[in-house]
Amino acid sequence: MTNQVNNIFDPLGLFAQAYFWRIDEYTSTGTVKGSVWNFSVPSAFVAAPAIVNTPAIDISDSSATIGGQITDGGTGSKVWMYWWPDAGTTNEVYMGVQAGAFQLQLSGLESNVLHNYRCFAENSYGSNWTTVSGFTTTNSGSEPPSIWTELTYDDFESGFGNYTDGGANCFLYTGGTYAHQENNAVNIERFGEAGSFYLTNPIDLHTLDYTQIKIEFWFYAVSMDPTEDFFVEYHDGSTWQRVATYARPDFNNGQFYFKEILIEETGYTFPANMNVRFICDASGGGDDVYIDEVRISGLAPQVELSPYNEWLVEFNLSETNILADSDFDGMNNLVEYGLGGNPTNIDAPIVLPTSGIDADTGMNWLEYVYRRRTDAAVRGLEYRVEAGTNLVEGVWLTNDVQEVASGLIDAGFESVTNRLDIGLDSESFIRLRIQQN
Repeated sequence: MTNQVNNIFDPLGLFAQAYFWRIDEYTSTGTVKGSVWNFSVPSAFVAAPAIVNTPAIDISDSSATIGGQITDGGTGSKVWMYWWPDAGTTNEVYMGVQAGAFQLQLSGLESNVLHNYRCFAENSYGSNWTTVSGFTTTNSGSEPPSIWTELTYDDFESGFGNYTDGGANCFLYTGGTYAHQENNAVNIERFGEAGSFYLTNPIDLHTLDYTQIKIEFWFYAVSMDPTEDFFVEYHDGSTWQRVATYARPDFNNGQFYFKEILIEETGYTFPANMNVRFICDASGGGDDVYIDEVRISGLAPQVELSPYNEWLVEFNLSETNILADSDFDGMNNLVEYGLGGNPTNIDAPIVLPTSGIDADTGMNWLEYVYRRRTDAAVRGLEYRVEAGTNLVEGVWLTNDVQEVASGLIDAGFESVTNRLDIGLDSESFIRLRIQQN
């Protein structure tokens, strides 16, 4: 160890053995040696620090906040952060001893430039680098930067979540020991599709124009032999393609590992039905891999969406056609959007207009009530109640329909009441037409 400026020294990790130490004082007349002390460590959690980048936040034209997260069993690790503008000089910052999350604020950055960063952590048991992450500073008045959007995340505490098991050699593990956090993980063993799991519902990468996909996960291996491995596959809409292989001796049994896979649109097709699966390639039932905390993110330009497209994103709809009926409840997307329906649930009886006969002042009125967005004009929506005397001629008019009342349902919708004088007509028909301009 080196000279100390105080009376505290942290070795950042000890092994299970005996240790001896003393304190020497250096003076102008010589060295005064202290007494020898000793202690023993009966057991130790020996693990090099696992470190990952955290997403950049507070991004502006000239500043951003970057950081990382350490998992080292509480040992503590020395951390360095490195960042650089694309094709520029690398900057190094020593962050001191860290345990858990840490952040670094950057300033004086050039606008509209891609900046990269990564972290390095070291303790007595070893060291690790993170993969490279990036962010683009904004440029006021120009298009917004690209951002990562989380598409799926599963920690498997409530089951398989977004995934389906591939067969008899894939299990939901609930024992805790091999789960990176809490109790559950997905256990795959042997080989082939039976020892795999994949996304139940494919992800649409095409509609929102993603340019890059990131797959992050933790894994823990048990009894995997030197010739055994597991891999991650990407489905491009037509075929499965292997995008990562993890084989002994690149990892050791009995230790947690974090992995990140980047898939670029320049090298792969980004379809409307992308899928991901994890598959084991081992020889026996006792050779196991446990997968936990799987996150899939997409990188796309952050563009200003129209109100209708924001609504599509809110309900995670891949079918953008306004005439599509995604939940088969008789209301197309435009009707659902205009009346405040949920396009993923059958809710027509709740949101469709209601009607009835109302006798008032000696006249017969057909009363018709519907839901209307309070900001319909901003959204470019037009609501028109039309009436007709038969369905054969197809003549629909608004002349005789009167809007007589309206009242707030909530901040986004109001209830609108209309009347039609049906007089002595043998038949009268009324309908609501919603149009998007």
